[in-house]
Amino acid sequence: MRRVRVHVLDANPLRRAQLARALNEAGAHAEIYESEDELCARALISGFITADHDTFGTDTGQGDVIRLMEKTGLPVSIYSDEPALARVVRAMLEGAFDYMSWPISKAKLVDLLRNSEHLEQTLTQELKARTEALELLAYLSPREREVLSLAAEGHSNKSTARVLDLSPRTVEIHRSKAFKKINARSVADAIRICLQGGLSQQQR
Repeated sequence: MRRVRVHVLDANPLRRAQLARALNEAGAHAEIYESEDELCARALISGFITADHDTFGTDTGQGDVIRLMEKTGLPVSIYSDEPALARVVRAMLEGAFDYMSWPISKAKLVDLLRNSEHLEQTLTQELKARTEALELLAYLSPREREVLSLAAEGHSNKSTARVLDLSPRTVEIHRSKAFKKINARSVADAIRICLQGGLSQQQR
């Protein structure tokens, strides 16, 4: 197992040090932070965050994980002394890849590191696909983006023509040009590229 970088966020100094030591013994490289502000002040480029939920969580718990992932760009796992079921479910729905009870066993830490490696590989592949899709979509004209976006949403040439107040033949020409520019061999290809590149109706 390669040496994974783990960013430990915990306001409790004793628990923070204990977890960092256990992670290092499990083969990770642990870095510790006392607060969310301290963590977010750093330019984090790799690894994942494991955080005490009470250190960064709000009273409502809504949006905690999303906020932390948006600020850091890293995957987040969470632990808590006494996890409340509703809070665990909300955190997982918001994107936490694990939620653990404190104290965390050595076996659980090994599982956490293994899962994080798989997650990082998946995120790397997704980032590569998104970057490639954005590069392809950048070649489109504004009208081609509109036509392609509607095609990706399931519109036929006729319904796209009605939405954009164009003739079906004009839509067909724009659609054909757009497909060529993004190397889409089918509507399924076009939909995949649009989704990866974030091309949606809101961007038209």
